[in-house]
Amino acid sequence: MSSKQETPTIKTATHANPFNIARLVRVARKRSGLTQEVISRELGLNQSAFSRIEQGNQNMTATQWFVFCQITGILPESAQWGFVESLKKVTAGTGRREGGFTLPQQYAVSRGMTVRSLLPLIEYYRQEIGMYEFEQLVESKKIKSDFFLDLDNRVNFSFFLDLLGEIKTKKSFSSKKFESMLKKTDSSHFHGGMHSCYQFAETSFEALKVHISKTPYYECDFLYKIEKEKASELSLRMTPSDYLKSLGFHKNEELVDSFLEYKSSYLKSFSIYGEKTQPLGVTPEEAKRSGEILIRVSA
Repeated sequence: MSSKQETPTIKTATHANPFNIARLVRVARKRSGLTQEVISRELGLNQSAFSRIEQGNQNMTATQWFVFCQITGILPESAQWGFVESLKKVTAGTGRREGGFTLPQQYAVSRGMTVRSLLPLIEYYRQEIGMYEFEQLVESKKIKSDFFLDLDNRVNFSFFLDLLGEIKTKKSFSSKKFESMLKKTDSSHFHGGMHSCYQFAETSFEALKVHISKTPYYECDFLYKIEKEKASELSLRMTPSDYLKSLGFHKNEELVDSFLEYKSSYLKSFSIYGEKTQPLGVTPEEAKRSGEILIRVSA
């Protein structure tokens, strides 16, 4: 006697919470600019059924998920990572519309930082201060919390500075916790589809060099260039965009120091990507008046 096989759903395929899948579906549809009516027709569903999926009240089958990804242009692995993305190089955005969302003006000008580049700060805030508190924070800044489920969505450097400032003013903040949080940048969770670029690097030095070459998929506020490379040492030059220069970022010593602390810890932590045991030494060498930053990396 044959037993009826259960149709695999995206929930059972990825062990994902259906509410989280629903949020991804909403975000992906918004970024595509397509209506529920159009997508439901492509999936062979009526609109009310697709609406239930977006509300987390109905599961998608695995087949429906793959078709949905094709329609909206996202990676199927988004369900596993918990983020939507399509892996594209970053260009500075203008205007207040981004991925189907509307941004406040102060974060809309010259948007050069992706959500991918902000994940360590976002995850620290969520884990140390609370998910609800993070959503309240961004809502108070007139940004929908779903915005941060799309790794390709962009904000400007001012948002990064504001978020970093919010974290440092919390009583729970300490340098040790901050360093501990940044150690997680060696995890695939913080990189989504970019993970595949790093997993075959054999040494810490190689992993970091690959990451530097892939920074255009994270942000375009700085131009990263490797200089004076030796067998076990290199110098990294970071040249700020005209937008950052217009902010006077390089003239504010406190901001520069905070950014250098963050970026140095990030690069050091990333160097053990894929469970490499020996982190590299990452030392800020100079912050020039022009805004250029020099960082020395050594084995």
